[in-house]
Amino acid sequence: MGSWSATGGAMRYEFLMQIRRPALWVTYALLGVLVQWIGMQLATGPLGSRQYTHHDGLIEWTSACNTLLTLGAGLLLADRLRRDRSTRVSETLLTTPAPRWGRLMGKYLGAVTATIIPIALIDFGGAAYLVVRWGDVSVVPLTLVAFLTLVVPPVLFVAAFALACTTAMWTPLFQFLFVGYWLWNGLNPAEAIPTLNNTLLSPTENYVLTGFFHMTSPYQADAMRYPASSLWLGIANIGVLLGCAAVALLVAWRVQGWQAEQL
Repeated sequence: MGSWSATGGAMRYEFLMQIRRPALWVTYALLGVLVQWIGMQLATGPLGSRQYTHHDGLIEWTSACNTLLTLGAGLLLADRLRRDRSTRVSETLLTTPAPRWGRLMGKYLGAVTATIIPIALIDFGGAAYLVVRWGDVSVVPLTLVAFLTLVVPPVLFVAAFALACTTAMWTPLFQFLFVGYWLWNGLNPAEAIPTLNNTLLSPTENYVLTGFFHMTSPYQADAMRYPASSLWLGIANIGVLLGCAAVALLVAWRVQGWQAEQL
C-alpha cells in the first residue's frame, strides 16, 4: 500500500470518527454560545461603542474565534492517539503494510478537517449575523480571508502539538498544560510576565492582525497587543506556526517508530 493510499484511507477514517463524536459538537455548542455573545457585543453592546469600522469589527470577531475555538481544538484532538492505544488499534496497524508516516498524516488531516467544521460554522455564522446587523455586505469577502489567515494556521499548529505531545505524554496532563500555555500566551505583552504574545511563535497572530488587516488598539492599555508589522511579518508569523507544526509531526513520527521497536 502506497503512502498516498494510506494517508487517504486514514484521513477518511479519522474524519468520520471525529465528526461523529458527541464531545465535538457539545464542546463547540458551549464555546459557540460564549463567542456569539462577543459577536453580539461587537454589533450592539459595549464593544460596539468603540470606534471600530465594520472591517475592524469583523477582524475582532474572527480573532475572538481563534482565541476561544482553537483552545477547544487542542483539547479535543489530544486524545486521538490515546484512543488508538486503548483500543489496541495502534498495534493492529503495525501489522499492515501502510507506511507509518502516511497513517500519521491521515490521522492529522482527517481529525483536523472534522474539528474545523464546527469552528467554521460558528465563525461564519457570527460573521453573517454582523453583516445582517450592520447591513454591510462589503465585508463578506473579508470573512473567508480572515478565517483562512487567523483561524486555520493556529488550528493546524495546536493540532500537530496535540498529537505529537500525546505520543508520550498522559493526555489529561497535556490538556492541563495546554490550557496553561494558552492563557500564558494570551497575556498582554505590557505585563511583567514574559509571554510569547507578539512573537512569531504566537498563535494569537498579532503580526497578522496588524500586518494583513492594519488593526490598531482603541485603548492605550492594549496598544502593545497590536505591534508594528507588515505583510511580510504576517506571512512569517503564519509560516513559523506551520513550520513548527511540521516539526511536531516529524517528532511524533519518530517517537512512534521508537515505540514500535519496543513492542
